[in-house]
Amino acid sequence: AIEKATRQQLKDDYEARVLDTRSDMQRLVADLATLTQQRAALAAHAQQLDTARHAAEAAWQQRLLDWPTYLAIRSNALSADLDLLDLQQQQATQAIALEALLGNTDLATAHPVSVKAATP
Repeated sequence: AIEKATRQQLKDDYEARVLDTRSDMQRLVADLATLTQQRAALAAHAQQLDTARHAAEAAWQQRLLDWPTYLAIRSNALSADLDLLDLQQQQATQAIALEALLGNTDLATAHPVSVKAATP
């Protein structure tokens, strides 16, 4: 009876882990899809701000725009670039977590590093 109860407990624990893993995988896939959409929108926004920054720089050089206004526009463009980098990092982190859940933890073969590059 104890042996049967132990096997049942092990089976229940295994099924709970499988269910948790599937749930985590579904959540990560959904998160990656959301991050991909956000990244596309943010990249377009950052591109618009970069275009505005170039126009503002040209206007400032022609003395059509004052320095504080140019700096504000430049700051907004740089902030959008940093937000995009942060989002890319989040997306990479989620992708790595998903790969780990799927069992692909052999990063050495996924992204080989030459011996020359690894040696200081």
